[in-house]
Amino acid sequence: MKDDHVIFGGHLVAFLDLLGQSEELEKFNTIEWWKQSEEVLHLIKESYGKVLHLRKDFAECIDDLAKPSTEEELGRKIPPHFTETWDEVNSNKIIYKYISDSIIISVPLKINKGILPLRSIMNVLCCCAFNMLSTQMRGIFYRGGIEIGPCLYDSQLSELYGSALSKASKYEKEADYPRIIVGKILINYLDSCIKSADPALHSVNSILAQNCLSVISEDMDGQYIIDYLGEGLRKLVIAEDTTFFIKSGVESIEANIKLHKDDAEKRSKYERLKEYYKSKVDVWGAEIINFQ
Repeated sequence: MKDDHVIFGGHLVAFLDLLGQSEELEKFNTIEWWKQSEEVLHLIKESYGKVLHLRKDFAECIDDLAKPSTEEELGRKIPPHFTETWDEVNSNKIIYKYISDSIIISVPLKINKGILPLRSIMNVLCCCAFNMLSTQMRGIFYRGGIEIGPCLYDSQLSELYGSALSKASKYEKEADYPRIIVGKILINYLDSCIKSADPALHSVNSILAQNCLSVISEDMDGQYIIDYLGEGLRKLVIAEDTTFFIKSGVESIEANIKLHKDDAEKRSKYERLKEYYKSKVDVWGAEIINFQ
């Protein structure tokens, strides 16, 4: 490319979209929206307020996960010749852009000094997982898709264009209920990273790739998803308030099942989410995942 601000290459891309926003926005057409009434302000809070919560939680999570890593987090000693530059070479910048009630997240798959961008990939997977819990506890639900592939990125416009974004958007629509579908190309990429050819870096890349795969599982319909209630993520990182998030999520799911009791299509999304939660009772215990 002639323009140095336009880069073509492999990217990891996640596309996240809030559920129920079209219905919230449609309510504005049923009232006198041009008046600054309490009703208008309430609808703004119910719609755009949820968008702001998702954005805030995501940005805070990315900042927290971008902190320098340690040898303990890696699970073994970092090769001596990489100790001082580990965070520099192992962390590709995570780029994200807000479009209405959606977020597009991307990571360029550059290889720095032989180290694959697996820490950044892990951060995206973990952030999506954490946000699932932190938003569901507030009664905010989203779904998404994540995949890797070739893309053009224009840094001046913060614009991403390519097959990875197309696939991630497609998976978001296929997700149906609140979950994030993981593409098979990404899974194959992580599998190949475990078999890294460089002897000096094989163990490092392999451990990081295995950690990424540990937070992905097969859902009941055969789709691969980010398993935010799974054993893999619990072993890697667990916040002190995770159990509170899960309990609150259970309450939010039950509330939405009751709210949509007369709408089978909408209710089914939360019933499927309930089944996912119930499938993780063996990980968290019946006292935490306890539906009435």
